[in-house]
Amino acid sequence: MAPEIVRGEDYGCEVDIWSTGVITYILLTGDAPFNGKNLRQIQTKIKANQVTFKDQYGNSLMSPLAENFIRNALNSDQ
Repeated sequence: MAPEIVRGEDYGCEVDIWSTGVITYILLTGDAPFNGKNLRQIQTKIKANQVTFKDQYGNSLMSPLAENFIRNALNSDQ
């Protein structure tokens, strides 16, 4: 769910762009960008835009270009 949906706000096509960022992240890493033990934790991370681009060892999960694309797609302020 895009941040606008989690917050219960009106939304438009920006949620589709946000979803494209999420799907791209999943395709490149094999994992979801927002994880948690329950829905509340996941929604909190979505609202705070808490996504990581490094693995547990500090290595980059993707190229800088891909990371930039995803960061821009997940920016709900646009």
